[in-house]
Amino acid sequence: MTRRVRPSRGPEDEAEVASPDEMASRIDRARLEIDAIDRAIVRQLAIRAGVVAKIARIRGAERRDPKREREVVRNAVRFNRRTARKYRFGYPDGLVADIFKVILKAGGAVQAEALALEKGIRARSGDGRPRRVRRRRREKLV
Repeated sequence: MTRRVRPSRGPEDEAEVASPDEMASRIDRARLEIDAIDRAIVRQLAIRAGVVAKIARIRGAERRDPKREREVVRNAVRFNRRTARKYRFGYPDGLVADIFKVILKAGGAVQAEALALEKGIRARSGDGRPRRVRRRRREKLV
């Protein structure tokens, strides 16, 4: 079960005047909140990678779908706008689009690795050539 972290809604949530010790304590708590959010992001990326690998195995080939990629980026930007309105803060749309483009590009490597493992080779080796590996029992990714 994923624990939800409720972000603060803005600077007015905190008192305007604070001693240096109180301020340091607040900063530490906020950093712990950010750390929890970062862990949740990484966890969700791992789950996403598992689904990407599953799609690659279903297709049986690594294949890009530019139309779907544009749709994913567009959806992310829309969701970013709604989220920014809700919490009054957000990231620029262009940055969100760039982040999702990187995630989609990395998905290609995940697909290649998943297909290589299906064929019994490791896609990434030190010299760039595929290596044979013993087949492992497939673990449930999602």
